Amino acid sequence: MCAEPFPNRVYESFKDYVHNTWFSPPHECLADYIYAWVMSGLGAEMCQRDFTLLQTASLVIADYWCCFPSITNYDPDDRSQYVERRVVTIFKKALYVEHPILNPDIFQ
Repeated sequence: MCAEPFPNRVYESFKDYVHNTWFSPPHECLADYIYAWVMSGLGAEMCQRDFTLLQTASLVIADYWCCFPSITNYDPDDRSQYVERRVVTIFKKALYVEHPILNPDIFQ
């Protein structure tokens, strides 16, 4: 049996983390959610603590987010407290190049 493709594993890992994690206050942009996923350890493990893989994973997540903005919703398995959390940008500012997910030393 073949291993599941990297994009599918990234999407499932990110979605499961975000859907089951309460953020207070909610994050302002998609990059903040990606950063939280990485800092939780799940994203770091998925990307094998490799910056290049993180950039690929970020593109995969952004691509899914463009099609399915509900990816950032709080949606625990028991569906007891579904909360719609939507972000409208990938970064807080246009051409924002100082976000931690863009730092090559993020895993140091």
